[in-house]
This record gives sequence, C-alpha cells and structure tokens, in this order.
Amino acid sequence: MINKLIKEIEIDIERCKNHTEINDSENLFRELVAKYARIDKEFKKDLSINGKATVHGKEIDFRRELIAIAAKLKMLLIAGDMEDAKINNNNILESKNKSIMVLLSEDISLCQDYLQGNGDENRGRELYIEITARYDGLIKDFGWGLYSYIDEYHFYDSEVSIDTIKHNLKLLLQKMIIYGAKNNQLEQIKQKNMICNNGNKVFIVHGHDEALKLDVARTLERADFEPIILHEQASRGMTIIEKIEAYTDVVYAVVLYTPCDLGRSKNEGIDCEQQRARQNVVFEHGYLISKLGRNRVSALVKSEIETPSDVSGIIYIKIDNSNSWKTELAKNMQSEGLHVDLNKFFL
Repeated sequence: MINKLIKEIEIDIERCKNHTEINDSENLFRELVAKYARIDKEFKKDLSINGKATVHGKEIDFRRELIAIAAKLKMLLIAGDMEDAKINNNNILESKNKSIMVLLSEDISLCQDYLQGNGDENRGRELYIEITARYDGLIKDFGWGLYSYIDEYHFYDSEVSIDTIKHNLKLLLQKMIIYGAKNNQLEQIKQKNMICNNGNKVFIVHGHDEALKLDVARTLERADFEPIILHEQASRGMTIIEKIEAYTDVVYAVVLYTPCDLGRSKNEGIDCEQQRARQNVVFEHGYLISKLGRNRVSALVKSEIETPSDVSGIIYIKIDNSNSWKTELAKNMQSEGLHVDLNKFFL
C-alpha cells in the first residue's frame, strides 16, 4: 500500500513539473489539492487562491501553484507522516532526517547562487514559491515575517518587484541556514549520546610492544571496561579495514605509540633515523579521531619517538616508570562523561 502511494506521489510531482501550459492547470491544481488533503490535513493551507482574477473566455494560470504543490509533495515523500515513519524503526527516521538535510543543503545552494548572480525574475519568483511551500510544514514559523505568497496572490501573478523577491529570498536563506545549523548540533549531541550509551568498550591500537598492550588492557579491565584488541576479534572473512570499521563502535580509544620502526627523510643519512610507531598505529589513530572525535582518543607515547607532525591539537600522554599515564588517561576519559574509578586503575 505504502509503495503504491509513494509511486503515485512521484507521478504527481512529474505531472506538476511537466505542466507548462495554462490550459488545464487549474483542473490539475484542484485535483491534487483534493487528493492530498485526505493524506495531509494541512496540505491545502498554504495554497490559497484568493484574488485570482477571472477573465471571460480565458483560463486562470495555476502553473506557479503547481510548483508549490510539487515542492510540498517532495517534502511529503521525505518527511511525511506516512506508515513507514510510524514504525518504530530508527533507521527509517534517521534516513529521512539525512534526506532532509541533503535537500536543505541543495536549496541553500540554489538560493545563494541566485542571489549572487543576475538571476531571471521568474526563476526568483518560482524559487521563493518552491522553498516556502517545501519548508512551511517542516520548520515552525518558516514563512513568518515574510511577504507571504500564501495571502498575497500577487507573488504568483508577477506583481511583486524583483527587489522584493530577492529580499525575501535572503530571509529564507537565513532561516534555512539557522535550521541546518541547529539540526547539525542536534545530530552531534545524538551521536555523542549514542557513543556514551554504547557499552564500555575501549579500542586499543598497538604496535609490537606486547607488554604495554597487555598492561593497558588489564588496567581497563580492572576499571570495568572491555578492551578491544583487533587481532583478538573474529575476522569472519573481513579484510583488515572492514574489521577496523566493525570493531570501532566503542566509547573510547587508546593509541600506543611505541618505538617499533625506524624512519628518516631520503635526503638524510642513516645516522638521522628516528624511532617511530608502526604505520598502522598512525593510520588507525587518524581513523579513530575522525570516527569518535579527538577528545575520545588518547595517545600514549613510550620513549623518545617521532609523532605525526601534521596533526595539531593532539595531546600525547608520556609513559614513564611512575605509571602517571594511568591518572592522565582516567582524567581524559572522565572528561568525556565516562565513569572511571581511578582506584581500580591502580589495583
């Protein structure tokens, strides 16, 4: 049933876009309003036709109203209160939200491009109508404070100056940008909460120093965290990068920079070689920063070794004989909202 409805909406969007003649534009407009008012009670609210002047023997032009209907139908496909969205399925809702953000980004770009260029007056008018119709049902008070085509049919009928159109497009652009920024902040908060609630797993990136790897793992275990060491996890036919992707849904990561390799510039002599961590350590460090955020990854450095030169803002914890690294690691984890019993770190 829901697939048939989606197909019907897609067909009607194309009908609106392809209806380029005045003839029968009113009939199509009234047909679609009647059809979709049964699905969305608010559908016809923004499609007032008050003030349409009739001329004997001539049909009334509803082509711009059809632009608004196509915009509303497109948003209905993405964010409408349809049966699949009612199902308790976070993947569906998350997918819809991402689709809205993609559409919003495209509309912001369209607005910016139009305002920066010498756009056609009709295109500006249609862009205003399309964007306002699309987001009025999604963003509260989206059209408030604007010269509203909903009540002023002149916006459809070419009786508003290009300066007024551009002024209102600028206001719409600001509203879309603000909405996008707020939504992005909410997504970041959601992502952070998801990570916080994702158990007690801590991913350990290591080189060849087995003793340090085990020391860190046992320390985390004593503090009730589950250390995840890649080579200890089942491969299940996965490649290395697939395993990294699969096993890094964790609350935190610890990267061990240990003197496992030697390296130097090809322009330098062998006496200039420096101790370095394994290449996989550097790669996985960057990957985890991207996935978890810089604050959820701690790098422990053993001995005088070279660290990546192009990564600024990374705090490296020095490993010494006093085990002070445990205190620093615990503090970093606590600062990210993780419950860490410091006493257990030193059992």
